[in-house]
Amino acid sequence: MLKSGEEVGAMPKTSGQQNPSTARPPTSTDVARLAGVSRTTVSFVLNDVPDARVTEETRARVLAAAEELGYIPNAVATALAAGRSQLVLIPFLDLPSSRELFLYYDQLADRLTKLGYTVMFHKDRSVEGAAAARQWASLRPAAVVLMQRPLDDQALELLRKAGIHAIQPLSMLATEADTRASLEEAGVTAAEHLIATGHRSIAVVVPGDPQFLQYGLARLEGVRRVAHD
Repeated sequence: MLKSGEEVGAMPKTSGQQNPSTARPPTSTDVARLAGVSRTTVSFVLNDVPDARVTEETRARVLAAAEELGYIPNAVATALAAGRSQLVLIPFLDLPSSRELFLYYDQLADRLTKLGYTVMFHKDRSVEGAAAARQWASLRPAAVVLMQRPLDDQALELLRKAGIHAIQPLSMLATEADTRASLEEAGVTAAEHLIATGHRSIAVVVPGDPQFLQYGLARLEGVRRVAHD
């Protein structure tokens, strides 16, 4: 039904809002313009810069403008400006195969999140070595935690020059014999501590997961050595 004053074939009037598919996201410039302040002030407020000389009234005005516009800071742009982000990248060749591994990664991500980092799990078998390091470095992470693939010296140097920490388990950096020796020593240390505190009945819990079985057996051997003595 036509309302009074409408013409046949006329398009209905809209509220003036842009089509969500074509609208550009609001920028810090838009926030500054609406709040009547500089972009620097917007940056100080939204990044909660300590010792910034911004009055509470101005801070409230900036936050209200950001809320009204739906402004969300661009983490990628911030990372490019700073040279790195608060991102921690954990690449996988294969996804964890057991509940215990999933739990471990969940706890690791939870701890890093509490420290102010954003954790990203990344699965890709197509690149290795320096090519993989370049791909990871393009994301500007603060660190790469390597659990399944060791990196060669070239890849490690590439990450170092990009200011990215590469964190690898000691088991990736040592020979198999060195790794077993260090794990047996861990068993020795644990058993000596328990015996020194008065314990005489000692049990060793060995993980059943094939990825960890050898590590548990090596520690068990260290405990047996001390128990035998």
